[in-house]
Amino acid sequence: MRGSDLQGQHHSFDLPASSPSAFLSRTKRPAAFILLAATCAVLIATIHWKTLTTKSLEGFYYYDLAQKGPQQIEKPYANRFLHPLAVRLISDVTHLDLDKSFYAMGCLSLLVFAIALAWLLDRLAGVPWLVVPLLLTAASSQLISTFYHHDLFYATLLVLLFLTLWRKTGWVVSVLILLALFLTRETTLLLSACIIGVAWFKAKRRIIAPVLAMSLLGSVISAYVTRSSPANVHKMGSLIYLALKVPFNFFENMLGVKVWLNTFVKVEPPIFTVVLPPWLHLGSITTVGLCPWLPIFPLTTAFMLFTFFGISPLFLMFGLWKIRRPIARQSSPLLLLTASYGLLNFIISPLLGPHMSRLFGSGWPVFWLAVPVLVAKYFDLPRKSLLRLGALHFLVSWIPFIIYSMNPESVPIVLSSVVLAFVFQVLAAKEIRKLSPADGAFEGNPSFEHA
Repeated sequence: MRGSDLQGQHHSFDLPASSPSAFLSRTKRPAAFILLAATCAVLIATIHWKTLTTKSLEGFYYYDLAQKGPQQIEKPYANRFLHPLAVRLISDVTHLDLDKSFYAMGCLSLLVFAIALAWLLDRLAGVPWLVVPLLLTAASSQLISTFYHHDLFYATLLVLLFLTLWRKTGWVVSVLILLALFLTRETTLLLSACIIGVAWFKAKRRIIAPVLAMSLLGSVISAYVTRSSPANVHKMGSLIYLALKVPFNFFENMLGVKVWLNTFVKVEPPIFTVVLPPWLHLGSITTVGLCPWLPIFPLTTAFMLFTFFGISPLFLMFGLWKIRRPIARQSSPLLLLTASYGLLNFIISPLLGPHMSRLFGSGWPVFWLAVPVLVAKYFDLPRKSLLRLGALHFLVSWIPFIIYSMNPESVPIVLSSVVLAFVFQVLAAKEIRKLSPADGAFEGNPSFEHA
C-alpha cells in the first residue's frame, strides 16, 4: 500500500477570497498555533480538572485493568486494554502512582490532540485559530470525559492517524496506529469499514487488504490477551452482546423504554416481568421486563443532538442543501473519511450505550475537521456574519449546558435546556440561510480534491 493511496495530494488549499480565512490567512509560523493549541489544552485541563480526575463506575474497571491486567477484568472492558497498560508502563518507568500516571497520560494526550487538530485545521482549511472555539466548549469536557477513560487517548490516536495520512508518512505508521486503535476500543471496526468504503469509492483499492489484515490482527490479539478474562455481566458471547446492545439502547435512548433484565443491578424496578422459556435463555438472562417510561432518556438524547457540537451540524446540513453537487466525488479521500466516520458515529450514538455525552463526542472528525473545510470552500462568510454565528455557537454550546448541569436527572430542567438550545439553533439557521455561496463554489475547483 502506498502512502498516497488514501491521503491524496496535500497541496495548498485554495481558499476563496471571501472565506473566513480571507482576513485570517494560514499562518506561516507553526509555532504560533502550536502555542495556541497548547494554551487551549492547559485551559481545558485547568477548568475541568475536578471532573477529569474523578473515577466513574467504568473508570474503576480501567484502573483495576491497569493494576491487575486484563485477565482479571470482565469483558468488554478487558478488550480495551491498551490505554490502561500504557498508563501502567508510565507508572513503572516514572515510579508515579497509578492515579498520577492516568493524569500524566491524560494531559499528554490532550496536548497532542490539540496540537494535531490545530495543525490539520491549518493544512486542510487554513483556520488553525478555530481550535479555540472548538475546544473551549462544553463538548470538549464531555469528549474527554475523565482521564481514567480511554476516550481522549483514542481521539488522540485517531487524529494522529489522520495526520499521518495527510503527511504521507507511509502506510506502515498508519496501519500501526490503526492496530493501536483496535486494542483501545473494539468499535474500531467501524473505522476500518469507513476506510475500506472510502478506498473502494475513490478507487484506492490497494489499501483494502492491509486494512483488513490489520483489523483481523487486532481482533486476534484482543481475543488472545483476554482469553481468560471473565465474560460480561450477562455471561453471553461478545458478538451477541454487542448486537443486542443496538435495539436495547434504541428503546432506552430514543423512546424512553428501558428493558429490565434479571442480570441488572441498581436499576429501576420493572412494572412487569416475563420468565423466558429455557430455549430463549441468553447467558444468565432468564427474565425480562419493562421499567416505567422514563422521558429523561429521549430528552437527554435531544439535548446532546442540539448542543454537543454547537451550530456545526447546521452548517453541514445547509451546506449539503445549498450546494447540491457531488461533494463526495470532489473531496479528497482523507476529507471523505473524516466526514463519513464522524457522521456515522454521531448518528448511531444513541444505539451504542447509555453514556450519551461520550458517544456523541465520537463524531468530532466530521464537525471539527470536515465542516470547517466545507465552510471555507463553499460559504461566503463576512466578518459580521462570522461574529454573529460565533456568538450563537457559544450560546448553543454553553448556556443550555449550564442549565442542564444543574440537575441532569430533572425532566423540567433538561426540557428547558432543550427548548433553549432549539431556539438558538433556529436563530443560527436563519443566519446561515442568508449566506451566499463563495466565489467558485459551484465551479469544479480541483483544489478541493487535495483538501
